[in-house]
Amino acid sequence: MPRSSAALQLTGHELLANGRFAQATTLLRRAMRATGKDVASCITPAGEGCLVYAYALYDLGRALLLEGRPAAAISVLRERLQIANQQPVVATELALARSAEARK
Repeated sequence: MPRSSAALQLTGHELLANGRFAQATTLLRRAMRATGKDVASCITPAGEGCLVYAYALYDLGRALLLEGRPAAAISVLRERLQIANQQPVVATELALARSAEARK
């Protein structure tokens, strides 16, 4: 049975919290696809689908950064920053990714 986008996002978030970054990225990408949403349709999030998409996108950026892929994280977090939800938190994570990339 297919899992809902919210269930996929939550499981991806838990994997991220448990340090299983590669597995988290895979599941978070699935969660994003399952919402049927994209950044353009969620600039001003309306409804659960956009919020799940936004949370999965943020967690994906964090997972990529923690996995040691700051350039990929920057790309994802720049997209996430366009969504009008928790932007200060996203901006902080983006700054961390940029700092990590500069140290490479």
